[in-house]
Amino acid sequence: MASDDKRQTIKRGDNTVGTRYALVHNQTTDTYEVWVRKANYNGRVRGGIEYRWAYVEMKMDKPTADALYKRKLGGKAR
Repeated sequence: MASDDKRQTIKRGDNTVGTRYALVHNQTTDTYEVWVRKANYNGRVRGGIEYRWAYVEMKMDKPTADALYKRKLGGKAR
C-alpha cells in the first residue's frame, strides 16, 4: 500500500463468526476496496494476538464492492 493513498472507511461490520470486514473508498484512485481484519500469533505483543488489516479485493466500482462486502458479512452458506 502506497503511503500517499488516501483511504476512508465507509462501513465496518462483523459476520456471524466474528470476522471483521470493512468497505473502504480509495480517494486517490476513486475506487473501492474490501478489507478483512486478521488475527495472528505474536509472542512479542501483550496477549499474544496481533491484529492486522489485509485486503480481500481492490480497485472495484461501488456496486461491486458493496455486493462483495454484503456477501462477506453474510457468512458461509450451508
